[in-house]
Amino acid sequence: MLTLSEKECITLINKGECFHAEVESGSFTVKIDEYSPFVCTAIHNGHRLRDELKKNCKLTDEERLYAEAPYTAEMLSSFPIVLVGNDSRFEYDLNRPKAHSTHF
Repeated sequence: MLTLSEKECITLINKGECFHAEVESGSFTVKIDEYSPFVCTAIHNGHRLRDELKKNCKLTDEERLYAEAPYTAEMLSSFPIVLVGNDSRFEYDLNRPKAHSTHF
């Protein structure tokens, strides 16, 4: 698998090239085996959480895994275009009030 910047991924997509890559930040992977009219996403597949946020997270690793969906990428692996999130859903906490999130 390649390691590419987001810009490099977009360049390959604009050229219509197929590729498998992890973005440099490691936040997500892109797999394009052929171009089709739909994209499958596994946005809660990841478990990665920055150390500075772990101290604010009151859940154990096991409790986090219960809320995350670590095998969704495997279920989608046969589809031609797949985007996989590698970060934990608790990295962003977009659907939680700030008082209940890992960000203070």
